[in-house]
Amino acid sequence: MLQYVLVIFLSLLSAYLVRRVAVKYNFFSQSDFRRRQVSSVPLLGGLAVWLSWSIVSLFFNAKDSYPLIISSFPLVLLGCYEDKLRVNKIHKLAVQTFSIGVFFYLHKDSATWFQQWGGSEWSGWLVHGLWILFLMSAVEMMDVMDGLAASFAVTALVSFYFLTSDLSLLLLSGSFVGFLFWNWPRAKMYLGKSGGMLVGFLLASQISYSDSKNNIWIIPLVFLVLLYPHINFFISLSRKKTIFMQELIKDREQIHLKLKRIGLGATKSLLLLIYFNAVMATLSVVAYYQSNYIFSLALFSVGLLSGIAHVLVLDYLEKRITTQSAKIGSDILHELFKSSKNILMPRFPRGVLINFEVYYPLLVDGSVTDMKKFFQDVNIFLSEKIKVESCMVSGNVLFVYNLTGPDQDMLSQQFKELTVNHELLKNSISLPWGLTHVREPQESRLFIKKYGSNFLYQTMSDTTKKAA
Repeated sequence: MLQYVLVIFLSLLSAYLVRRVAVKYNFFSQSDFRRRQVSSVPLLGGLAVWLSWSIVSLFFNAKDSYPLIISSFPLVLLGCYEDKLRVNKIHKLAVQTFSIGVFFYLHKDSATWFQQWGGSEWSGWLVHGLWILFLMSAVEMMDVMDGLAASFAVTALVSFYFLTSDLSLLLLSGSFVGFLFWNWPRAKMYLGKSGGMLVGFLLASQISYSDSKNNIWIIPLVFLVLLYPHINFFISLSRKKTIFMQELIKDREQIHLKLKRIGLGATKSLLLLIYFNAVMATLSVVAYYQSNYIFSLALFSVGLLSGIAHVLVLDYLEKRITTQSAKIGSDILHELFKSSKNILMPRFPRGVLINFEVYYPLLVDGSVTDMKKFFQDVNIFLSEKIKVESCMVSGNVLFVYNLTGPDQDMLSQQFKELTVNHELLKNSISLPWGLTHVREPQESRLFIKKYGSNFLYQTMSDTTKKAA
């Protein structure tokens, strides 16, 4: 008990000190559209967790933690560097592989689960190494919501303690409990890259070797505890159709982000996910003490089907709310921008096309009043910059025509500033969401092909022919 209290206290203290270092040396997060974050937040949370856990483990001579402390240190350094500068994917994979290799080397006298099932030593290292890499990536994807990765680590580590009776797991969970004080919405500090990789590495590594007598049927229980990152990863993978983590991490359709978009907000979404993960962890512990392989598989199946059912219901709710928002947004747009049906335009129109549908999932976080305020600001913004008569509306698409190249660039930049004010910012883009420049003849032809009939305009050449 004393050890647990001490590690929580040290985690609080180390997070405070590391946060001051992050502020002093400018380790801040970039503006992130997934968190609805505009202001910068200090990083290096993973370093704070690692320091508190290492100090307490050394103080109480917790030798079981030494291999993990040593092997995870390169990952912490890599994450701190990546919080400041970009890291090449190959270099990042090399450091991750090195840490995994060090971990296996320090456990060379122990057998992995795969070896205990009859596999060779090299095949056991390969299977478990790939799983560690996978879980690092899956947890890194989760670290786009305040408190999610840290709370998941606490739930998983506590349940692993009941599965393996390893006291070092409780010490590690205490480090994340202390850090949650800084990471709870609205977060005052983020885990950062150092924390995302550290959580995945520690969870997968801690359970790769087990002295449990029932280690064969404990496997589905471990996956039940880690069900959420697995489901979230493969759902994102199915949508992106890529194995590159940079693309998957940028996926704004992750489960935890969907919860926020259906109107639950950051805190309620986090509490719901904590509840889900706690239920899965409890089921795994109950099955473990039943000492029944069939019961274990049955609970794993129930948990898996429950997770899939939750995802399907969530998709339905999001689509329903987004459809309703799109209808409201379309009505507001048509009310604000009433344009003539017979607008004279050149054969190759030039202008700026804005598709507002991409903003509805984010505007859903608020209310109809927030949506009206956004469109009213758009109307005021366009009225100040151009003639409203130069705007045409079709559904949720607005086209501002007869704009030259410099005017298009100016409009795009100022519209981006407007989206920032409404916390609709996206990472590192030259153009805001849904905004397209129509400049070249090819772009004009594509515009006419896709939207021409909807906007009900007449080209100059058609009008001239009729007059003739």
